[in-house]
Amino acid sequence: MVEITGFGGIAVNVWLVWILPFIGAAIIAGVARAGIKIRDYTAVGFALASAVSATTLIPLAFSNSEVHSQVNWIAVLHLKAGVLGDPLSVIMANLVAWISFLIFVYSTGYMHGERDLTRYWFFMLFFIGSMQLVVLSDNLLMLFFGWEGVGLASYALVGFWYTDRKKDFVGTEGHRAGGIAMWASPSHAGAKA
Repeated sequence: MVEITGFGGIAVNVWLVWILPFIGAAIIAGVARAGIKIRDYTAVGFALASAVSATTLIPLAFSNSEVHSQVNWIAVLHLKAGVLGDPLSVIMANLVAWISFLIFVYSTGYMHGERDLTRYWFFMLFFIGSMQLVVLSDNLLMLFFGWEGVGLASYALVGFWYTDRKKDFVGTEGHRAGGIAMWASPSHAGAKA
Protein backbone atom coordinates (compact mmCIF):
# COMPACT_ATOMS: atom_id res chain seq x y z
CA MET A 1 0.00 0.00 0.00
CA VAL A 2 1.26 3.45 -0.92
CA GLU A 3 0.80 6.07 1.81
CA ILE A 4 0.75 9.75 0.95
CA THR A 5 1.61 11.87 3.98
CA GLY A 6 1.75 15.60 4.51
CA PHE A 7 -0.57 18.48 3.82
CA GLY A 8 -0.26 19.05 0.09
CA GLY A 9 -2.24 18.07 -2.97
CA ILE A 10 -5.02 15.59 -2.36
CA ALA A 11 -4.58 15.74 1.43
CA VAL A 12 -6.06 19.25 1.41
CA ASN A 13 -9.24 17.85 -0.14
CA VAL A 14 -9.54 15.25 2.61
CA TRP A 15 -9.49 18.09 5.15
CA LEU A 16 -11.93 20.20 3.11
CA VAL A 17 -14.55 17.44 2.98
CA TRP A 18 -15.30 17.88 6.69
CA ILE A 19 -14.12 21.47 7.26
CA LEU A 20 -16.27 23.12 4.55
CA PRO A 21 -19.61 22.20 6.20
CA PHE A 22 -18.37 23.61 9.52
CA ILE A 23 -17.32 26.85 7.78
CA GLY A 24 -20.78 27.01 6.21
CA ALA A 25 -22.42 26.46 9.59
CA ALA A 26 -20.28 29.22 11.11
CA ILE A 27 -21.24 31.83 8.51
CA ILE A 28 -24.85 30.88 7.73
CA ALA A 29 -26.35 33.26 10.32
CA GLY A 30 -24.41 36.19 8.86
CA VAL A 31 -25.36 35.23 5.32
CA ALA A 32 -29.03 35.02 6.35
CA ARG A 33 -29.03 38.78 6.89
CA ALA A 34 -28.46 39.23 3.15
CA GLY A 35 -31.66 37.36 2.30
CA ILE A 36 -33.34 34.00 2.59
CA LYS A 37 -32.54 32.84 -0.94
CA ILE A 38 -28.87 33.71 -0.49
CA ARG A 39 -28.91 31.82 2.82
CA ASP A 40 -30.49 28.75 1.23
CA TYR A 41 -28.16 28.75 -1.77
CA THR A 42 -25.14 29.26 0.47
CA ALA A 43 -26.08 26.19 2.54
CA VAL A 44 -26.57 24.12 -0.62
CA GLY A 45 -23.31 25.52 -2.02
CA PHE A 46 -21.31 24.40 1.00
CA ALA A 47 -22.89 20.94 0.81
CA LEU A 48 -21.97 20.80 -2.88
CA ALA A 49 -18.41 21.98 -2.20
CA SER A 50 -17.98 19.21 0.37
CA ALA A 51 -19.34 16.66 -2.12
CA VAL A 52 -17.01 17.87 -4.88
CA SER A 53 -14.06 17.67 -2.49
CA ALA A 54 -15.08 14.11 -1.65
CA THR A 55 -15.37 13.27 -5.35
CA THR A 56 -11.77 14.31 -5.96
CA LEU A 57 -10.77 11.52 -3.57
CA ILE A 58 -12.39 8.72 -5.62
CA PRO A 59 -9.09 7.68 -7.25
CA LEU A 60 -7.94 6.65 -3.77
CA ALA A 61 -10.83 4.19 -3.58
CA PHE A 62 -9.61 2.33 -6.66
CA SER A 63 -5.89 2.41 -5.98
CA ASN A 64 -3.74 0.78 -3.42
CA SER A 65 -2.98 4.04 -1.64
CA GLU A 66 -4.16 6.21 1.21
CA VAL A 67 -3.72 9.78 2.38
CA HIS A 68 -2.72 10.41 5.98
CA SER A 69 -2.29 14.00 7.09
CA GLN A 70 -1.78 15.39 10.59
CA VAL A 71 -1.30 18.82 12.12
CA ASN A 72 -0.41 19.81 15.67
CA TRP A 73 -3.60 20.49 17.54
CA ILE A 74 -2.72 20.95 21.20
CA ALA A 75 1.06 20.99 21.26
CA VAL A 76 1.37 21.01 25.07
CA LEU A 77 -0.46 17.67 25.25
CA HIS A 78 1.17 16.36 22.05
CA LEU A 79 -2.26 15.93 20.44
CA LYS A 80 -2.56 15.93 16.68
CA ALA A 81 -5.57 16.43 14.47
CA GLY A 82 -5.48 14.23 11.43
CA VAL A 83 -7.40 12.73 8.57
CA LEU A 84 -7.12 9.37 6.90
CA GLY A 85 -8.34 8.89 3.35
CA ASP A 86 -8.28 5.18 2.56
CA PRO A 87 -10.57 3.31 0.13
CA LEU A 88 -13.31 2.64 2.70
CA SER A 89 -13.36 6.16 4.16
CA VAL A 90 -13.36 7.70 0.67
CA ILE A 91 -16.38 5.62 -0.36
CA MET A 92 -18.21 6.50 2.87
CA ALA A 93 -17.29 10.20 2.57
CA ASN A 94 -18.74 10.29 -0.95
CA LEU A 95 -21.87 8.47 0.15
CA VAL A 96 -22.42 10.92 3.01
CA ALA A 97 -21.54 13.98 0.92
CA TRP A 98 -23.70 13.26 -2.11
CA ILE A 99 -26.75 12.04 -0.17
CA SER A 100 -26.44 15.12 2.05
CA PHE A 101 -26.25 17.36 -1.00
CA LEU A 102 -29.43 15.79 -2.42
CA ILE A 103 -31.18 16.27 0.93
CA PHE A 104 -30.11 19.92 0.92
CA VAL A 105 -31.52 20.43 -2.58
CA TYR A 106 -34.78 18.74 -1.56
CA SER A 107 -34.92 20.79 1.65
CA THR A 108 -34.90 24.09 -0.23
CA GLY A 109 -38.38 23.27 -1.51
CA TYR A 110 -39.71 21.12 1.31
CA MET A 111 -38.76 23.52 4.09
CA HIS A 112 -39.66 26.68 2.14
CA GLY A 113 -41.66 29.06 4.31
CA GLU A 114 -40.77 27.42 7.62
CA ARG A 115 -39.76 29.65 10.49
CA ASP A 116 -36.21 29.57 11.82
CA LEU A 117 -34.64 28.01 8.73
CA THR A 118 -31.30 29.54 9.61
CA ARG A 119 -31.20 27.23 12.63
CA TYR A 120 -32.15 24.31 10.37
CA TRP A 121 -29.36 25.04 7.88
CA PHE A 122 -26.86 25.55 10.71
CA PHE A 123 -27.57 22.13 12.19
CA MET A 124 -27.72 20.43 8.79
CA LEU A 125 -24.26 21.76 7.90
CA PHE A 126 -23.03 20.93 11.40
CA PHE A 127 -24.40 17.39 10.95
CA ILE A 128 -22.58 16.89 7.64
CA GLY A 129 -19.31 18.20 9.05
CA SER A 130 -19.62 15.97 12.10
CA MET A 131 -20.51 12.90 10.04
CA GLN A 132 -17.56 13.48 7.73
CA LEU A 133 -15.33 13.93 10.77
CA VAL A 134 -16.44 10.50 11.99
CA VAL A 135 -15.64 9.01 8.59
CA LEU A 136 -12.28 10.70 7.96
CA SER A 137 -10.71 11.15 11.41
CA ASP A 138 -7.50 9.28 12.11
CA ASN A 139 -7.72 9.16 15.91
CA LEU A 140 -10.26 8.40 18.60
CA LEU A 141 -10.43 11.92 20.01
CA MET A 142 -11.49 13.45 16.69
CA LEU A 143 -13.85 10.53 16.12
CA PHE A 144 -15.39 11.25 19.53
CA PHE A 145 -15.92 14.94 18.67
CA GLY A 146 -17.50 13.94 15.37
CA TRP A 147 -19.73 11.37 17.06
CA GLU A 148 -20.91 13.85 19.68
CA GLY A 149 -21.49 16.46 16.97
CA VAL A 150 -23.68 14.01 15.05
CA GLY A 151 -25.67 13.34 18.22
CA LEU A 152 -26.12 17.04 18.99
CA ALA A 153 -27.15 17.89 15.44
CA SER A 154 -29.55 14.93 15.29
CA TYR A 155 -31.16 15.99 18.55
CA ALA A 156 -31.55 19.57 17.32
CA LEU A 157 -32.94 18.51 13.94
CA VAL A 158 -35.43 16.01 15.38
CA GLY A 159 -36.68 18.78 17.68
CA PHE A 160 -36.84 21.41 14.93
CA TRP A 161 -40.63 21.77 15.18
CA TYR A 162 -40.71 21.87 18.98
CA THR A 163 -43.17 24.80 19.02
CA ASP A 164 -45.62 23.37 16.48
CA ARG A 165 -48.10 21.06 18.22
CA LYS A 166 -49.11 19.47 14.90
CA LYS A 167 -45.53 18.53 14.01
CA ASP A 168 -43.86 17.94 17.37
CA PHE A 169 -44.62 14.22 17.12
CA VAL A 170 -41.45 13.74 15.06
CA GLY A 171 -39.28 11.21 16.80
CA THR A 172 -42.08 9.50 18.70
CA GLU A 173 -42.69 6.79 16.09
CA GLY A 174 -39.58 5.00 17.32
CA HIS A 175 -41.05 4.97 20.80
CA ARG A 176 -44.21 3.33 19.48
CA ALA A 177 -42.33 0.69 17.51
CA GLY A 178 -39.66 -0.06 20.07
CA GLY A 179 -41.34 1.32 23.17
CA ILE A 180 -41.98 -1.99 24.89
CA ALA A 181 -38.50 -3.25 24.13
CA MET A 182 -37.04 0.04 25.31
CA TRP A 183 -38.92 0.01 28.61
CA ALA A 184 -38.19 -3.67 29.14
CA SER A 185 -34.46 -3.09 28.82
CA PRO A 186 -32.39 -3.65 31.96
CA SER A 187 -31.77 0.06 32.48
CA HIS A 188 -35.48 0.90 32.57
CA ALA A 189 -36.67 -2.28 34.24
CA GLY A 190 -34.35 -1.77 37.19
CA ALA A 191 -32.47 -5.00 36.53
CA LYS A 192 -28.71 -5.12 36.62
CA ALA A 193 -27.02 -6.17 33.41
